[in-house]
Amino acid sequence: MSLLLDITRFVSRAHLSFDTGIDRVERAFILDTLERFENPRFIARLGRRFVVLDRQAMQVFLQHESTQNWPRVSGEDLFRLKLSKSQRRVRSALRKLGHTVSAVHSLPVAINGLNIGVFNYTNVGHSNLSKEFLTAIREAGARKISAFVHDVIPLDYPQYCRTDRIKPFAENMRNVMKYCDQVFCNSQYTADRISFHFDQTPSLRVVHLASNSEFSAHDIPSKNFKRPTFVMLGTIEPRKNLSFALDIWEVLSTTIPASRMPNLAVIGKRGWEDSETLKRLDRAAYVSELNDLADQEVLAHLSACTALLFPSHVEGFGLPIQEALSLGVPVIASDIPVFRELFADTATLLPIENPQVWVDFIQNVLLNPDRYSPSADYLNKTKTWNDFFVDIYTNLNDEHLS
Repeated sequence: MSLLLDITRFVSRAHLSFDTGIDRVERAFILDTLERFENPRFIARLGRRFVVLDRQAMQVFLQHESTQNWPRVSGEDLFRLKLSKSQRRVRSALRKLGHTVSAVHSLPVAINGLNIGVFNYTNVGHSNLSKEFLTAIREAGARKISAFVHDVIPLDYPQYCRTDRIKPFAENMRNVMKYCDQVFCNSQYTADRISFHFDQTPSLRVVHLASNSEFSAHDIPSKNFKRPTFVMLGTIEPRKNLSFALDIWEVLSTTIPASRMPNLAVIGKRGWEDSETLKRLDRAAYVSELNDLADQEVLAHLSACTALLFPSHVEGFGLPIQEALSLGVPVIASDIPVFRELFADTATLLPIENPQVWVDFIQNVLLNPDRYSPSADYLNKTKTWNDFFVDIYTNLNDEHLS
């Protein structure tokens, strides 16, 4: 049994230096697929065409991605002037490395000609979920079609999403419910919200995400802050509630002497955000924005910080919380249902109606940060990505297990 893993979203973001939470989950799937399956294949959509990579081609693509040393732009990508040069170089590299299929209707014949054998198809990135594509994958011989649903926030909280993405997301989720055999959910909260919105669903399986606990100390660069530093980690967008964090820092700056005032490091790319919050971010005192850090630099900042702040309005999981806790870092997060499900015993959950509650608690953390660190017992039980994938494939295809 082989696996055809969809990497459409991963390819679309391969030119960027900063991984989002979904990016990190996708990367984990790619690396595990390369190790776990004897004859893996990877498929990506480029416009109206599809490219299929084998193991060796995927490994070369990852080498390009890790160094950002892409081949020169060539072929039809020379004329894709609406895309950045780095995006066009990624596309050209993909075309050179893979087998190109002209259109979705050609997929069944093309895939059958690649000698993949019996295979399953898995989609992790919420991309490439059209009725036409999923139907073609089935006709190509996919034994099981699975999707990993990270959240259904556009259905529950459209005010925190770009308006042009809400309708396509809803359509994609309808297709998932109709054409997939199985849906993996990162939390019971996500599974419950799927069941709320859809009367008929495939088999829903909750598989909690892993963390970076498999990184040893020498994998993480050392980092020393000149003053206590708290971190916010994630794409800068309204649902992450950065404006609330800025409120907290304004209050702190009026109660703590300048010599002891902590910094707030906001780590992440700017996404869809209201301009007023970005203006506040630009002029905020004791706040720094870091949006070009590589993954290892992000880990360095996270492992060295006093605590992670995560005051989100809504999440499907909250991977940065899991990662911070696995590094022994205290976490202060919003008191929302998914965090109560996942982190109630290890993180401090506070209401986001009153910044003063957060101010008071942050002052306590500054006085005694070790008191709020996760216990040794928690750290010893932290789930690794190997644990995660054993959960994924157990009872699905026992022959996949390594």
